[in-house]
Amino acid sequence: MRKVDQATTAALIAASEAALAGRTGSAIAAFSRMVEAGSAAAAASLAELSAFRGDWDRVVSNAAKLIAEPTAVYAANVFDDMVQLLGRAGQEGEPWAKIGGVARHGLSELDRSETCEHGRQHLGTTLRSLADYADREGGPPHELIPVFGGVESEIDQQAYRDALDNLLTLQPSLKDKPDDLTRHRFALAGAYRQPDDIVTRFFQAPEVMGFDQAVETAQVLVDRGQDERAWEIIGARLGLWWPVDDAQVAPVVLLIDPRLRELMTPERCAMVLATPRGSLVS
Repeated sequence: MRKVDQATTAALIAASEAALAGRTGSAIAAFSRMVEAGSAAAAASLAELSAFRGDWDRVVSNAAKLIAEPTAVYAANVFDDMVQLLGRAGQEGEPWAKIGGVARHGLSELDRSETCEHGRQHLGTTLRSLADYADREGGPPHELIPVFGGVESEIDQQAYRDALDNLLTLQPSLKDKPDDLTRHRFALAGAYRQPDDIVTRFFQAPEVMGFDQAVETAQVLVDRGQDERAWEIIGARLGLWWPVDDAQVAPVVLLIDPRLRELMTPERCAMVLATPRGSLVS
């Protein structure tokens, strides 16, 4: 990450805290001033808030700044969020040529980037995928998410059962931590793509489940046509969402996940921004 002065860092954190507290208007004003002063990190934050407000033109212009300067943030998933928001912006009617131009400009800046070789390869692969996506004007495949993963392997039911049977043998400390054990069993259901167990385990102990578990469960519920139930569990846990970078100020997954995005009405987007959530992890 490029060096920034303490005053700039403090200003970014203060603006982020305002956004996380639900003071969206003052946060946008503060981020806007920082963007004018050249802060790509503040631009990423402003892009997130703008996406929840449906201002996709502003999403593109601000995401472009982080795309051109990826080392302005320290968590790579902020960059990935910007790429996926750009894809969503194209789907919302922003010019594909402009989005493709953002991707290609980012590629041209990589040679001057201070990113390590592994990071440069990731950024390059991601930006080329965005450029290709823009060239076909959002044609299939419609998701940018697979860019960051790969082809899922065939589900091995026996491996899942073995993982559950051996859980306490491999992690004996969980015996005295029932809540952690419950969440770990839920995580195994997700890792091995067991939708029935995801839902069952979530509702067996909803009081110990956080935002991430709600998102994973909601994805299954949407697949089953239970949209209202899906939103109910997400909405109840908005305050449990946590950022992993000073530039993250909202749960962008709700807008870029191909299933969850359909839940996000303007009213629900406004609710997300108004809900105090998380705390900075610095």
